[in-house]
Amino acid sequence: MKKPHVIRLAVVLVLACVALCACVGQAPSSSRTLLIYMCGSNLETRQGLAGKNLDELLAADIPQDTRVVIQTGGSSTWRSHDIKNDKIQRYEVRDKQLVLLEELDNASMGAESTFREFLTWGASNYGSKRNILVMWDHGGKSADRVCFDENFDYDSLDRKELAEAFKDAELPFTFDFIVFDTCFMSTLENAALVRDYAQYMIASQEVVPSGGIDYTSLVTDFSTTENKDLGTKICEAYKKKCESKGKGDTAELSFLDLSHTDDVIQAVNELSDQLIKTQSAKDSTFKLSNATKFSAIYGAKNISNLFDLQRFVDTALLFDEGPDTQKVEEALGNFVVHKVAGDKAESAGVSLYYPFNYDREEFTSYVKSCPMSAYAELLKTRFAKLPARMLAFDDRGSITDNGDFGISLTPDSGQYLTSVTYTLARQSGADPDSYALLGTDCDIKQDWEHLSFSSDFRPTWPSLWGEYLLTDVFLMLPHVVAFSAPVRANGEEWDLCAVYAFPDDYHDGMYVDSSLWGGIDVNGIPSREYAALDAGDRIAAYEAKSMKRDDLELQEEVTIPKGTSEEDANRVEEKPLDDGRYRLQFVVTDLAGNSLTSDYGVFEVSGGKSRLVEVQPQQ
Repeated sequence: MKKPHVIRLAVVLVLACVALCACVGQAPSSSRTLLIYMCGSNLETRQGLAGKNLDELLAADIPQDTRVVIQTGGSSTWRSHDIKNDKIQRYEVRDKQLVLLEELDNASMGAESTFREFLTWGASNYGSKRNILVMWDHGGKSADRVCFDENFDYDSLDRKELAEAFKDAELPFTFDFIVFDTCFMSTLENAALVRDYAQYMIASQEVVPSGGIDYTSLVTDFSTTENKDLGTKICEAYKKKCESKGKGDTAELSFLDLSHTDDVIQAVNELSDQLIKTQSAKDSTFKLSNATKFSAIYGAKNISNLFDLQRFVDTALLFDEGPDTQKVEEALGNFVVHKVAGDKAESAGVSLYYPFNYDREEFTSYVKSCPMSAYAELLKTRFAKLPARMLAFDDRGSITDNGDFGISLTPDSGQYLTSVTYTLARQSGADPDSYALLGTDCDIKQDWEHLSFSSDFRPTWPSLWGEYLLTDVFLMLPHVVAFSAPVRANGEEWDLCAVYAFPDDYHDGMYVDSSLWGGIDVNGIPSREYAALDAGDRIAAYEAKSMKRDDLELQEEVTIPKGTSEEDANRVEEKPLDDGRYRLQFVVTDLAGNSLTSDYGVFEVSGGKSRLVEVQPQQ
């Protein structure tokens, strides 16, 4: 007869517990949790990009058993949702609203302790059967840093701090996915870092366009799709989102199965061992340094020290005693489950560090912590003991037998030479020694066997809407050259990035793609903003007033006529050079990024034809 009272008491206790949970802001337990570490940085301050991704989450129909939990910080200004810039705040998305869970004193989102505490808190309070972690912000140019806090002098999480945070958090589960909504982070090194903490990793090899991944699709598909298919859906939704914004060429995202990370590491080590054993240091340095520069390199304006792992395999095949690359290719086939590749369709989907832009401190740090020990040794044979002087001229500049302007380097220079370009300047004013820089180009006759190079000078120059562009070549592949030039579009400063594609004859090529890019800020962080010109836009190119690239003057502004197609609005064309005197100077660059310059070849241009008239010693 007392059971009804016991039942009533139990009901009262249950209701009390539910009420207590409601008072402290807790939601019912879930089957799935999406944890987002959102470091707004200057992406939110300048463009409100973090807030736009939050809008995507708020627009999604999130099931009751799926929870979305977000930590915000790292930005000096939050443009929406009343998020504070001087606090760390934690939110949950409920009923299409951001519900504040708690507020903490401000701290650097780039600090190991801040990230570790988020992991511990999230796992303890919101851990589910399935869990995804998203890292939101910038990625470093060598994919070795992430989450740059604008409020703390752009402090960021390096690989060591990430590893320590994951280890010390002592997570009670393995994430289903770790997603890097950041630039450049799809590397073998980062996969090795997180392999013990997640089943899968999703990241991009390239600069991530400003919209980032599709969060509405992410959270919706998470609720209905198993992991193998979910990773593919995330990549495809990202591609579709990029294409809808006209940024499909840079839509690169990879879905990696971390259980195969060690297989890839072992295969890369074995291939590296073969390269070390079968080639002399001098020969392998020359071949690898020159082969890698013809690889699929990532990062706008070639700022990243990353190249595609498939290109590493292809590079190895260029050696005389071709090593066995089958094991690497098989391991990659299992490792990369799915990828979207933009304009780099032949990429593997995962990158590897290579010091194209050599920095001794960065290089030393990398080889000490590199998860591929033999690959680190391979790099050390090339970079660990670089001499103070790597390049030297045999001929600093002369007129060749066929009337070209040419140079040659000493035989020992070959093992350190990475590129040969030239600068072109035009005489300005009446002073015969006064020249203004036109820019950089690389249409050069090249004899790498004898280290001899000569001018292939054509009296034309890249232009946009009739104005010469102040070019800076940043990528040279066998049939592709890419350059950037400073412009002002609709009153804002941009870098115009253009691609010139050509068959065997450089002269028969054409400009196939160009777009505006937001450039690199004072902290060395690449912009995620791309844009295209359209009818009605105002565009003006910069020209140099002297030989200094930063001594600039804006040329005449042009308004793109109505009815102009987007393709025509962004078309870069070759424009004949004005009549006058021009000075060409070769620039040769070594493994460490140091450059030597030649004497000057002086050309007369008249009526669309050019003539080499003299060689002037460099002053």
